[in-house]
Amino acid sequence: MHEPSPFLICVPMPSSLSPRPTQIDVWHLPPMNGCRRSMLAWLAVLSLVFANARALADEQANETPPAEATVVARIGESPIFRAQLDTVLRQLGFDRASGPEQQRLMQAEAVEQTVNEQLLRLEIERARISVSEDELTAIVDRLRSQLASRKSTLEAFLSESGRDEKSLRKRLEFEIGLNKLIAPRLTSDAIAALYAKEHREYDGTQVRASHIVLRPDSGLGDDALLAMVQRAEAIRREILQGTCSFAEAAKKYSAGPSRRRGGDIGFFPRHGVMADAFGKEAFGIAKASISKPFVTPFGVHIVMVTAIQPGTIGIDALRPLLENILTKQIIREILSRARTTTVISYSAGVPHFDPTPSLGDPSTRKIIVGAP
Repeated sequence: MHEPSPFLICVPMPSSLSPRPTQIDVWHLPPMNGCRRSMLAWLAVLSLVFANARALADEQANETPPAEATVVARIGESPIFRAQLDTVLRQLGFDRASGPEQQRLMQAEAVEQTVNEQLLRLEIERARISVSEDELTAIVDRLRSQLASRKSTLEAFLSESGRDEKSLRKRLEFEIGLNKLIAPRLTSDAIAALYAKEHREYDGTQVRASHIVLRPDSGLGDDALLAMVQRAEAIRREILQGTCSFAEAAKKYSAGPSRRRGGDIGFFPRHGVMADAFGKEAFGIAKASISKPFVTPFGVHIVMVTAIQPGTIGIDALRPLLENILTKQIIREILSRARTTTVISYSAGVPHFDPTPSLGDPSTRKIIVGAP
C-alpha cells in the first residue's frame, strides 16, 4: 500500500469562509518508519519553524495560563484564554490590520482557529491516542540533525525562539497525535476514490461556459440580493421553458460584457482563472446543463457549460496534492462532528463567526460581538 508522504497541512477550517482564510499550520510529521520524501518535507518544516519562532515562544508562555487570566471562550469545560488568542492574532498580523472592520474579522478568525485546535486536541484524547517518549525523541533527534545540516543547533534554535525542549516536545506530541488521528483514513483507496470523484478539478480539464450575471445594488443589502436571485430564477425558467435561448437571454439580461457574445466566456480550468465560487458551479454541472442562480463577489450568476476539454494528468502526478486535499477533508469532517457534540461558548464582547450560513456570497460571514 502506498505510504502517505509527509507534508505541511495548511487547513482551512470548515466554518471559516472569510476572504482571508482561517488556517492552522501543522507540522505533518514523517511516519516513524520513514518515506521517500521525508527529507524534503522536513526541510520545509524546518523553514516554517524558523519563520514562526516568536509564535512558538508565545505558546510556551501560554501553556499554563494564570487562574485570573481572561477567558474568551470555552470548549466544553476547557477554557481558552486571552493570551492564547493574542498569540494567534500576532501570527495573523493583527498589528497591520487596516481598520476596525478588519480587526474584527481577524479576531473572529483567531477565535475560530484557537477553538478548532482545542477541538482537535480533544478528539485526539477521545481516540486514546498516545505518543511515546521514544517517538518524541526520534523526532527531536531528526530535527537536531536537520538543524546541523544548516550549520545550527537545537540549543540555538530554542534560544532564538524563547522555547525550551520540554515545550517543544509538548507541541510535537500534539502534531504526532494529529498525524495518528488522520493516518488511518489517508489510504490509497481513499486517494483513488477522491481522484475518481474530483479529477476534473485538478487533471487539467477545461470547460467552456456562457453565463448571465445580474448586479444588485450593494447599498440595498440582502433585500436587493434576494431580488436579483429571484430575477435570475425567472430568467432560468424562461430558458428551460424554451421562451428564449441562453444566448438570447444573456444579450437581453446580462450586465457583463460577455452579453455581446451571448454570454460566452471561453475555456477555463477549475482553479486560478475564475472566482472560486464560479469555477465550482461550472465544474459541478454537466454539458448543456444550466446552473441554478448562485452568488459571487461579482453578482448573481447562472451558467451553462457548452463544451468540455478533458485533462490528461494522472493520479500518480497528482498524489501529493490529493493527499493534501484528503487531509483537509478529514480534518473538516472531524471538526464538524466535534462541533455537533461539544458545547462551545464565547465570552461577552468576543468577536466570533455566526454559524448560520450567509444568504449572499458564501465567502463572507456575519461576525457576532456579544454585548459586554
